Amino acid sequence: KEVHVIINLEKDNGLGFSIRGGMEYGIPIVVSGLEEGGIATNAGLDIGCEILSVNGKSMANSTHTNAVKTLTDAIPSGSLDLIVHPNPLLKVALSSMV
Repeated sequence: KEVHVIINLEKDNGLGFSIRGGMEYGIPIVVSGLEEGGIATNAGLDIGCEILSVNGKSMANSTHTNAVKTLTDAIPSGSLDLIVHPNPLLKVALSSMV
């Protein structure tokens, strides 16, 4: 099931989450970490969510570098409009890696 998450960004405070994955690793772009009590957490983003699109741009077949660029390029706009697919198995796997 796809979930729509909107993160209202605060200037100079980053995204509030980190990612792993990319086409070069053979895995999708996924949320691998969250800033505790941060804007992404408060918006409903969770570890293990596969990021399907960012502000309308598909993340399918994206490299890690391109995904980071797409996310950071969105900072000046003041918001991230994400479509994600929560994956409880990935959440467990990634949470145990911390």
